[in-house]
Amino acid sequence: MDIFPQRKSLRLKNYDYSQVGLYFITICTQDKKPYFGQIVDGVMQLNSYGQIVNQCISKIGDLHIGLNIDCKVVMPNHVHFIIKNVGVAYYATRNMEGMSTQEKSKMLVPKIIQQFKTSTIKLTKQVSGLHAMQPLQWQRGYYEHIIRDENSYQKIYEYIESNPLRWELDQYYSD
Repeated sequence: MDIFPQRKSLRLKNYDYSQVGLYFITICTQDKKPYFGQIVDGVMQLNSYGQIVNQCISKIGDLHIGLNIDCKVVMPNHVHFIIKNVGVAYYATRNMEGMSTQEKSKMLVPKIIQQFKTSTIKLTKQVSGLHAMQPLQWQRGYYEHIIRDENSYQKIYEYIESNPLRWELDQYYSD
């Protein structure tokens, strides 16, 4: 008997996440702890952890040929960003011929998120020792949404851009 409950996958079944597309990502901190700073008058004030996380999101496009970060925001206890895949699989140098769609789909978004979480934890550990801050912990999963049309893209982009202004109404708000 399995003592751990099976988690329901949010991924679209049989969708090839390595194909050209836009992906809306939300990642929360463990227990929604505000590791990254605070909102003051509708503007996010990043602390040292927030600056590291912001830089790591920006570097996703530098580390992966053919990927861009189209829009992003770092909030006190979560991040939102849009990954734009302009036509590359996760490992640009890996021979993907003969791989099934399911195998390729496991590469792009999940691997990027895994690398992002690992990098931010390592980099913030260096800072935490200097400033007596709690070590960064991410929630186990994350939210992803495939953006399928221009209308959806515009709504999500606006949501990300205006997130700090609506902080007290946000589902992740905590004071």
